Amino acid sequence: MSDDDSSPRAPISPLRKWTIRLIVWAVLLAPLLLWPKVVGGALLALIILAAALWYFVKWKFRKFFKQLGEAMGGIATAYGPFALLDDDMILLPAAQAKLHHPREAIGYREALGALGFVGVGSFQVEQVDDFSLSVFCHSDKRLWALVYDYEADCVLDVFGQKSDETFFAATNGVPDLMVENARNAPVACCKDMDAPDVLAAAEALVAPADRATPSVDAFSTLFFAYVRSRRVWLFGDSELQEQRQKALRVAFLEQSGWTALEWDRKQGRVFFVHEESELNSLAYQLMEMAGFPEEDEDEEDGEEHAYDRELEAIRESLLRGSLRANFRAQLEARELQEKCPFVMSLEEPVPADVYVSDTEVE
Repeated sequence: MSDDDSSPRAPISPLRKWTIRLIVWAVLLAPLLLWPKVVGGALLALIILAAALWYFVKWKFRKFFKQLGEAMGGIATAYGPFALLDDDMILLPAAQAKLHHPREAIGYREALGALGFVGVGSFQVEQVDDFSLSVFCHSDKRLWALVYDYEADCVLDVFGQKSDETFFAATNGVPDLMVENARNAPVACCKDMDAPDVLAAAEALVAPADRATPSVDAFSTLFFAYVRSRRVWLFGDSELQEQRQKALRVAFLEQSGWTALEWDRKQGRVFFVHEESELNSLAYQLMEMAGFPEEDEDEEDGEEHAYDRELEAIRESLLRGSLRANFRAQLEARELQEKCPFVMSLEEPVPADVYVSDTEVE
């Protein structure tokens, strides 16, 4: 054997032993020493992520409610205060209501006073924020005047109740869609007119002898009955419309001679035009059949304005005279008879014309 194999190993020095021990302990303790920093870093990252998520959600909600507010403002502008009011709300006296349009509101109040109206009071609606209502009464003329002040507009209504407990009104707000959706509604639209002209328009609707005597004590009940009538004029009586549609379908099936199979194939494209039809629906239907695409938020301004101009032209043409005759004339003028052929006329339950469109009717 060699000397190297037979010679004893040199002993490990105490210093080296402690050095090795320190290294082992350092390796074992390092994760424990770093753990608080790891946990702290993770917690910090979670806090930053949670904060970022919170601000993102908050921004999204703020954007959503801003768009919702703009949409509600658009609805209120298009339909007037009756898009905000309903007949089950509560009217609260208000000593001093916030005015969004003080110049117009105060001007209406002063003008109504000069016309002989007496102030009844100012009110707020419990369920509607930032909405004020000033009420005036003219006992001799048997008329009420209302000044609505809300974010979108300031509107003057002069209205009365007839002896049969139905209502009539004149308004200087936006042209109410009730004139289009319920053409026989007893309302005069006096857009941008002053108080004397609105009063004259209301007086022209019903003779003084046919007007009910106003009662200030019963105003709250009267007001919400008036709101109910205006909303029906605006949005239609859905129950009555549904009953009328059912009755028209029954009458058509009895008189047309269509088989059950033919009706099953075409019923989604059959529609009825009568003098109480919803004008806007007919206008949009004519636009679709004429090939105008639906409005698109990404359209160029010129394209959007062209769509609006065409829609307004159709609506104006349908407004004048008989709705049935005007709709038929629009089909002929736009050569749409093949896309929407006339089937027959009905006399009951209401005089109506029946058409079949080449596309589904909403």
